Amino acid sequence: MSHITIVEAAEADLPALAAIEHAAFSASLLHQRVFRNVDPQDHIAHSLENLRGCVGERPGARRLMTARRGNELLGLALWSASGGDAALPTKPLEGVPALPKFPVGTDEVLAAQLFGPVEGKPKTAHWCEVIRDGTRQRADA
Repeated sequence: MSHITIVEAAEADLPALAAIEHAAFSASLLHQRVFRNVDPQDHIAHSLENLRGCVGERPGARRLMTARRGNELLGLALWSASGGDAALPTKPLEGVPALPKFPVGTDEVLAAQLFGPVEGKPKTAHWCEVIRDGTRQRADA
């Protein structure tokens, strides 16, 4: 059995990573409530565009890593740097329109309550997600 390695994601990884991310969360009740009116393919496409901001030469606060066994993609880790709002990009790349925060059909009131800032708490720009391909559960990955 080969070892699992953690490496930075490449542009070519993004479609598979967006699909893994969607598969990891789409069965949860929380996801179903917030994104119940979002077409799954639109949600995956939106995730793909979000992930694009985490790879390549563009410096930024977000990092995207992959877990692999050989050439097999097992999962991803996504996190941001701490440092408050200054760590987040404040504008899109020149000539590229800003991406909506959520895909069309999202329950934006519920999403704002769940994902928005907490009153009385300082804003931070730090989070971490570790997501694995569900078919790998209990299969040593």
